[in-house]
Order: sequence, then structure tokens, then C-alpha cells
Amino acid sequence: MRSFAVAKKNVRKNRSGYILLTTILIIAMVSILTVGLARQSMNMAIAARSSQRQLQEKWGASSCQRVALASQGALLNPRVWDADQQTWTVVPIANTESSFELGGIRFNVRLNDESAKLNMNQVFEEQGKLRTSQLVRKFSKSGSLVVDLKGMISANQRGPAEDRFESWGQVFEVRDGQLELSDLRDATDSLTCWGSQLNYRTASEPVLVETCKPIIGAALTQRLLGILQSDDAAEWESQLLAAGASSERIQLLDQVLTNRSGTQSVWVESDTNLRLRNWLTVRERIAQSVHRIHSFSW
Repeated sequence: MRSFAVAKKNVRKNRSGYILLTTILIIAMVSILTVGLARQSMNMAIAARSSQRQLQEKWGASSCQRVALASQGALLNPRVWDADQQTWTVVPIANTESSFELGGIRFNVRLNDESAKLNMNQVFEEQGKLRTSQLVRKFSKSGSLVVDLKGMISANQRGPAEDRFESWGQVFEVRDGQLELSDLRDATDSLTCWGSQLNYRTASEPVLVETCKPIIGAALTQRLLGILQSDDAAEWESQLLAAGASSERIQLLDQVLTNRSGTQSVWVESDTNLRLRNWLTVRERIAQSVHRIHSFSW
């Protein structure tokens, strides 16, 4: 009888130890699960916040691009008060830039008249790959960017449309996967891959020279520059003909020169204090009221 009582007491003792151990294990498991759930919730919250921030950046950049392109006529052709004539006059400009904060994100926006830039496709077609490389180096003025014309045909051939430059990745080499986009933006201030005509009202003199000289020669190009800077710029064709240019050369030049912007681009840079993102949108005029949109993001 006594041995039965002792055995029963030991069973109770073992059971109590088992319950205690099980309780401790359950508490430990609950603690581990709680910590895991807390970490998962925190990661989900961070991911949600990051996704929200990225979406905010994307829509902010998209809004900047739409507004800039929709208002390009007024932005690139501002009205300026002429004190001598006592009237308002329109003075076309090649680019305009603004910065502002939207939803805690800093946006830098630059609207460009791509028709005011040296067209590399025209240069390549008329003068070949070597000369194109030289002019890219001359006008980019950036030591951090390596010129590397990719995917182009040889200098003595004329290829199909897909052989045209249509992105800056075909022009500059990316070193170790890194590229300072602010350098790229500044380096292409006078260069373009898009459009077909040069706006002589907003183009710089060096761009005009490199565009016109292969067609009419150096002497007549200088004569043309003088005409375009005068009040009779709209009559440049007849004046150039009177200066000795052939009608055939004038016709070729007429296909290249224009007095309006046909292609525009918008660079948008967003700054969240943690990272920078860049967007480039180009609206290229193909025909009357017909445009092609090129979009890039980094």
C-alpha cells in the first residue's frame, strides 16, 4: 500500500514537471512567433511606405512631364517687354528649368527644345561615324562620359530606320554600370537623337554652323548667320540665293531649317533625400499633328 502511494506521488511529480516544461516551451514559442510577427509587420509597413513613396515619385514625375509638354508653347516662347518698341514681344528660348517640392519630394524639371540641338542622325548620314564621334565629344564637353556609338552602320552606308540613334545608350558607354545622369543631361544640352529640323530661332551659333556648313559650305554659312540675326530672317532663302547659293542647296537647307519647335523633351529628377531618380520623355514630331513618345527612366 505504501509503495503504491509513493509511486502515485512520483507520477504526480513527473506530471507536474512535464506540464512546467510544456508551459515554458509554449511561452518560448509564443514569444518567438510574436517577435517574428512584429518583424514581419514592420517589414510590411516599410515595404508599403516604400511602395507608396515610389508611386508618389512616379505620378509626380508623370504629372510634371504632362504639364510641361502641354504648356511647351508658352514656356519655350515667353513674352518679353520691349522697352524700345513699348510692346510685348515673343522671344523663343531653347530650354527652361524649375524646381519645387511636392508631397515632401523635391522635383527638378527641365523642358528642352530638341529642335534647337545638333541632330546626330543627320550628322551621321551626311558625314559618317568618325565625324559624328568628334562632334559628340565637342558638344558634350563631359570627361565623365565615354563616347561609344553602338549599333550604327558603317560610315559609307545608309541604313534603315532601326539604325538611327534613338537613345543615349547608343551614344555613351556606361562605366561599371554607373552613370551620372546630371552629367548626361548637361552633356546633351546641344545634342539630340530625335527630330528632323533645326529651329534657327533657338539654336546656338555653333549648332547652326555644324548643321549648315556641310550643305552650303563655310562662306555661305557665315552669310546665313548674318541673315538669321537680322530683321529679315524669314527671307533667308531669297537672300541666300542672292548671295550665290544654288537653288538645289537652298532646297536641301530648307528641309533642315525651321522657325519653330517640332520636338521637345522633359527631364525630371526626383529627390527624396534617400535617393535620386530620373525620367526623360521626348515628344518627337513625325508629321503634322502626329508625334511619337520616347520614355526613359533610371
